[in-house]
Amino acid sequence: MRFKLIITVLLALLMFACSATPPVETPKVEKSALPPILSSPSPEAPVSTPTAEPMSTVTPIPANPAAPALSIASQQITLSLPKGFEYEYSPKSLAWSPDSKTIASGTVSGVVAIWDVVAEKMIHSMWLRRDLVYSVAYSPDGQRLASGDDKGVIQVWTPAGALLKTMQGHTNAVTNMAWSPNGERLYTLSYDNRFRVWDMTAYEEALSITGEFTPNGGSNFMDMALSPDGNMIAIALYNRAVEIRDSATGDIRQTLDGFTDRVQLVSFAPDGSRLFVRTYDGQMTMLDASTWQIQWNAPGLKGPVYSMAWSPNGNFLASGTLNEFVSIWSANDGSLIQQLQRSGVNSIAWSPDGSLLAFATSNGVDLTPTEIQSPK
Repeated sequence: MRFKLIITVLLALLMFACSATPPVETPKVEKSALPPILSSPSPEAPVSTPTAEPMSTVTPIPANPAAPALSIASQQITLSLPKGFEYEYSPKSLAWSPDSKTIASGTVSGVVAIWDVVAEKMIHSMWLRRDLVYSVAYSPDGQRLASGDDKGVIQVWTPAGALLKTMQGHTNAVTNMAWSPNGERLYTLSYDNRFRVWDMTAYEEALSITGEFTPNGGSNFMDMALSPDGNMIAIALYNRAVEIRDSATGDIRQTLDGFTDRVQLVSFAPDGSRLFVRTYDGQMTMLDASTWQIQWNAPGLKGPVYSMAWSPNGNFLASGTLNEFVSIWSANDGSLIQQLQRSGVNSIAWSPDGSLLAFATSNGVDLTPTEIQSPK
């Protein structure tokens, strides 16, 4: 009897086990294999502070956006010099009008010429009766053109070539000039080792600063650049440094030193965010204009470079030399992008609309069409 009861219980348990659903084993998921999913809390839910747990998965870093491409035409336009006066009109310095319709050239024999780039001809010429015109610059509104010659004389002209004013103070060549954004001041640098600020409403000197002289008695001031907002002046120095000065007072804000050679050229980016520096040994340096930290260094071409120009979008730099090449550089890393066959380039200037690159050569003013294409 007891044996029969045990058999009955065992059969009942076996039937129950066969009819029950077997348990499903959940696979173990490693916590580090999945990144946390962040959800926005509802307005009623309290916001908790997430714990900072290391993630084993790597969040992909977005690729840098493609840089604009530069297209340079193979053909060029030459604004020919007047026959029989090729030497007298040979350009030394260049300046574009703000609307990119005209370009002014200062010549080796004291002539300032104004060219219509659409008609491809000279429309005005002004004889200064002196020698080389080192610098020319249009005012921001395009209504005045300033020129500086090798005697230190500054003259201001209308767009039609009428003389407005003559200003004297420098005793040697005026090598650089720049207008303030509002057109009320003109900043000039000279081989006389002086940096001057001119009041362009009264046409008189407002400030004069003399630099330290070199051991051989030469000028320590080599080049000058005005920041686009008009607040800072960068001055390249013979003693391997760059001074950052307040444009209103002339006071030194910062001295950047440690360059490999004499600093030859300085130039602010069109948006003012960077400062380009080139030394006589060809070294190129790009600096952040807010922290003065180096963004990149690159070995440029050796030999004197008398002029450099930014593309209006700030992505490219063009440099001209007296040898056979004009070089186009990436402003993002200093890499050489392209070289153009141009010799004897005294000055180089990119039109404000970005459509033309101008070169001052012994043959005249060469204009090369350019196109800056935005990335797709």
